[in-house]
Amino acid sequence: MLLTVFTSTLNRAGLLPRIFESIVRQKRTDIEWLVVDDGSEDDTPEIIAEFARKVPFPIRYYRQPRGGKHRAYNMALLLARGELMLTLDSDDWLPDKAVDMIEEYMPIVRCDKKICGMIALKADANGNIYGREMSGKVLAAGDNAKYEEVMCTGERCIILKTDVARQYPFPTVEGELFMTESVMFSRLSIDYGFAIVNKVLSYCEYQSDGLTQNIHTLLCQNPVGFMLYHSQRINQATTLKAAIGAALRYVAFRSMAGVNGNAAEHSGKYEWLIRLLSPLGPIGKLYYFIRNRQHIYKLPPKVSVLVPVYNVEKYLKRCIDSILTQTFADIEIIILDDGSDDNSLQIAESYSDRRISIDLQPHGGIASARNRLLSLAAGEYIYFVDADDWVEPNAIECLLEYAESYSLDITFCGRVGQTTTDKDIEIMNREHAVARFLSTMELSSAMWTKMVRSSVIKQLEFDSRVLYGEDGLMTWRLINKARRIGLTNCRPYHYSDNPASITNSSFSDATYSLRLVWDTIVAETAAARPTLLAAARQKQLYCYCWLLYTALRSGTPRDRRIQTIQDHLRTNRSLWGASIASPRLRFLTRLSTYFYTPLRYLLAPIRSQMPPLR
Repeated sequence: MLLTVFTSTLNRAGLLPRIFESIVRQKRTDIEWLVVDDGSEDDTPEIIAEFARKVPFPIRYYRQPRGGKHRAYNMALLLARGELMLTLDSDDWLPDKAVDMIEEYMPIVRCDKKICGMIALKADANGNIYGREMSGKVLAAGDNAKYEEVMCTGERCIILKTDVARQYPFPTVEGELFMTESVMFSRLSIDYGFAIVNKVLSYCEYQSDGLTQNIHTLLCQNPVGFMLYHSQRINQATTLKAAIGAALRYVAFRSMAGVNGNAAEHSGKYEWLIRLLSPLGPIGKLYYFIRNRQHIYKLPPKVSVLVPVYNVEKYLKRCIDSILTQTFADIEIIILDDGSDDNSLQIAESYSDRRISIDLQPHGGIASARNRLLSLAAGEYIYFVDADDWVEPNAIECLLEYAESYSLDITFCGRVGQTTTDKDIEIMNREHAVARFLSTMELSSAMWTKMVRSSVIKQLEFDSRVLYGEDGLMTWRLINKARRIGLTNCRPYHYSDNPASITNSSFSDATYSLRLVWDTIVAETAAARPTLLAAARQKQLYCYCWLLYTALRSGTPRDRRIQTIQDHLRTNRSLWGASIASPRLRFLTRLSTYFYTPLRYLLAPIRSQMPPLR
């Protein structure tokens, strides 16, 4: 077996599908996915078991008591079967053909016994490299200056020979749950070299509650581990200045560790420097505690409120004011101006509240705007508000209370005056919610009807091909990703009937693109849930009926688009009775399907009673 992909996970069930799908896309059977669960309390075991039933390569799951990623790594070293081992954190994933790229460099790794693996680049979801590219082809063993240049100038993806890595497990310290990977890598680099791969072999999207984002807290909670790391840095320092920097950190962490620090006493180079700087240890300890407090107060907001804006000067102030007066204050408000040519941007810029940030892009449509907003959001939860609408003061507080109390990935709500459920809340699992979405109108497609956990929605993107109803396809895919969904009786949203919105516009390519939503949903249902296909096809027919009547009402001349709609309705006419509740609507569907041209003139003044498919 060529490769073991190792993942340590702790309550990251919502992120695991992205890793899984990226491994599946490698289209290789000479790999395995080894998952070590560090004491999760979510649905991780069930999700991994479901994955294992779907693929031709081995997926192995092991569980350990909560001990930290480094202990999970040590277990993985004992269990791995691959010639190489690649660590993918739960917020990482592989680019397509990553394993093929690794295989290209295998001759270098195999023919030189002093090469222990590869160092490659790591990038964010948009392909932006973390740090700098690397120079050269090989990092030679014991080349401390080159090690600093390569390893300390950016995030790296490390692939190791499994038999070599087994000789360098992480040291463990009782009571500490974190140890930086650099402890192991710097030890390896003394005895072995690495092949340098200037290609991106993993993507990463740091989570607000992940290790990287909380490094200041980890420094204070795991001082012995950081003593070990800085002791190694002292011995590998290439200049006195670098040694002094590492020694100052070492004595600070030794002061934090107290008597526990005896387990990591420095030996080797610059022992005199440690003795000289030891009196500064308490000052360094205080420095790190202050930095940690500052970090705590700068933690990401709980909720990101995302507002896409395009030519809404008449409504925008009302929208922003309603968000600023929320009873729950730990929010960020991100406003994206999608190339407005009215005064919308000036209105947004007139606010000085520190929670508001404004971004701009050329006009790209609502899907593009929402994708950009998602990339900017830092909150644990995401809540979209349309710029021509507004919300009640308790909107976010109400939704967040449900989401937190019931551990929901999606929390549905309604608009003022609308009844969503006759109960306080209905809790659904994924399968129940999928069936409910296809068979009823209770789980609304509109993005403003839900608060979503960020780790779930950030695995997805709005489909830029869909210019109207893009939130319907997103809602469908969100439900298919979520573990727990709640339909609440919370009704905090005021929906504005904006005459200039696409919902109220005449038939166009934008409205015609709605068919892609339900064509896609029907295709995905047929593949994954054939028992629900009839319900999906009825919703699809509803969509096509609405499109035909929008065209009829607008007086649109018959063209290729109309022909496509009519052909679909003719092909599926056996579903008309079941799908279309109104006898009048059913009658008009039949007539317009077969006699579109004359009916366009006769019925154009008649407004359909059918609401937009939202």
